[in-house]
Amino acid sequence: MKKIYASIFLIISVYSFAQNKFEKGYYLDGSGARVDCFIKNYDWKYNPTSIEVKKTMEENSNEVSISNMKEFAIDGISKYIKQTINIDNSKGDPSYSYSKEPSFVSLTVLLRVLVEGKNSLYFYENDQFPERYFFKTENQEITQLIFKKYFETGENENGTDLYVNDTYKKQLFATVKCENSNSKIDRLEYKNDALIDYFNLVNLCLGDTSSKEISKRSKTEFNYKIIGGLNYSHVNLKASNGVNGVPFDNSSNTEKKILFGVGFEIEAVLPFNNKNWSIFLQPTYYTNYSGSGTMTSTYYINPNYTTGYTNDNYTATVKYQYFQVPIGLKRNVYINKTAKLYLDASFNVNISKNSTMSIVRSDNYSILQSSISGTSSNLAFGAGYENKNMTIEIRQFTNSNLNPYSNSNSFAFLSIGLVLKYKI
Repeated sequence: MKKIYASIFLIISVYSFAQNKFEKGYYLDGSGARVDCFIKNYDWKYNPTSIEVKKTMEENSNEVSISNMKEFAIDGISKYIKQTINIDNSKGDPSYSYSKEPSFVSLTVLLRVLVEGKNSLYFYENDQFPERYFFKTENQEITQLIFKKYFETGENENGTDLYVNDTYKKQLFATVKCENSNSKIDRLEYKNDALIDYFNLVNLCLGDTSSKEISKRSKTEFNYKIIGGLNYSHVNLKASNGVNGVPFDNSSNTEKKILFGVGFEIEAVLPFNNKNWSIFLQPTYYTNYSGSGTMTSTYYINPNYTTGYTNDNYTATVKYQYFQVPIGLKRNVYINKTAKLYLDASFNVNISKNSTMSIVRSDNYSILQSSISGTSSNLAFGAGYENKNMTIEIRQFTNSNLNPYSNSNSFAFLSIGLVLKYKI
């Protein structure tokens, strides 16, 4: 199994380097001269500070930094312009400030052009503060549309209330409007699609036939899948600290059984980095596991460890039924338009029901009779192949503790699985 995982990881790693392709485009150098070239399209989540270019597809690439360009564009996909702007660098969730007013700093950045016309719209985001939108009119240079969430101290000095500074609505009402737009401003959200639609509406209303969207809209895509699976499972009967005063030697396993699982998956494909990342939720119900194994106890009767000992075999029996809720992250690697490979990792919450554990000595003396209830957790790592509507994945689970008296992995439930998925 390790060799299979290693092979899949190697294949995905190789394909990963080819995911972000060079696309036809151009950039304006520091003097304003246009350079036609091919630009590597990373579908940036955060606005870039440099680009990787090739004059021809056969040449080696080189980097062009923000200091050596005025703008760049990838044909039919995106356009960025360099500007020195005042931008609010207030933090977002959960580190909101206690000031309503923006905290402006001057930065030279590459703004993504969303709409270009009489009224133009721009976007900027980095890893330090939330997304910011900017606008430009025929009579006004590029200015930020102000939107800020902030804390105000409530009646309880230790508590806080969250407020919103939505000055952007007043800015638009004063400068970017027409007779058909005023009623829409009150409900206008500070979001990509809403603002693009609003600027398109106003420009059209003003008779600006040359107005157009410059950068493709990116949206989160949702996939819904029915899943069925097989888990090859057993319990590791390791009890280093003993059970109810009885010490045990070494460790053993219960029988390995095949469990059937059925459930569904909701996958959200994230709208950046060429859709290479997605998050998923995958609730799954598994059939009962029932298995037993032998545990051996060898210990001295005399507390001074000088005389006599007993050597007994104990039968440990586990009956386990559970509902699993994985929440995970997936790295997609596209082979072509219909097929992809992926690696994923998930955190799993296991909810047990009607489950028991017992340990009985060879003379039928019981040292443990317990129900297994509540929740446990573990991790899972998978690798899969998807083509059109069908997916197959192998998945390795880490230990899930079943010992009702210990937080250690004394009685660890272990599984390796095969999952089949069908996209609805």
